[in-house]
Amino acid sequence: MTKLNTKYTQALALLLVITLAPASIAFAQSSVEAETTTENTVDANNDIKVKTRADIKARITDAQEKRINLIKDEVRTNVRDVISNTLADRGADLTFRGHTDGWAIVGGKAFESSIAFGGDAHHVGGGNWKIDSTGELTVADRHAKLDLTGFARGNVIHLQGSGSLDNGEAFRIVLRGHFAPTDDRNVYAVAFTHASIQYMNSGLRVPLMQVGSVTIIDTTLPVSAEPVTAQQ
Repeated sequence: MTKLNTKYTQALALLLVITLAPASIAFAQSSVEAETTTENTVDANNDIKVKTRADIKARITDAQEKRINLIKDEVRTNVRDVISNTLADRGADLTFRGHTDGWAIVGGKAFESSIAFGGDAHHVGGGNWKIDSTGELTVADRHAKLDLTGFARGNVIHLQGSGSLDNGEAFRIVLRGHFAPTDDRNVYAVAFTHASIQYMNSGLRVPLMQVGSVTIIDTTLPVSAEPVTAQQ
């Protein structure tokens, strides 16, 4: 009888093991999957936090950069206004008038063009001059009034501004190049080697090639005094 009970006990234990094993395995698998899901959720949340921080930092940096650029623009404008007002009160050191001839390239074709200009120059230290000028641009049979500002430094001249054609079409103009004294007293050769106009409405850019001369008058000298060259 004891042997029989022992056999029954062993069989019952084996059945319990077989019955409970799938449940234990399923429980273990569920635990692993839950842990994996939790880890993935944590990783995803961390990624979102990192991305959010980066986005906030980028927006702050962009806002700071825009603010800094606005401050720089305000400072430049204020400095230019102060310099312009100071120079205007002081009066011009030189007046000048000049004329260049050359070509305007429109649609791949060259048209005869010229620029007549004149204005004032203020000596702002060393070899630096601030220039205010007005003029007239002629391309073929079309004419335009010019309003220019810029500087001369060493042998480099840079003028920029705006104009409008006879029909009212507005444009921007940039005249960059070089100048140098000639054998004639107070007469300088000038070449606008990097020049163009750009129409405001269409955006069309027209290259200019202009070469000519400029005559200067030193306004700091008495009227009866002998003129001198402007190099300082």
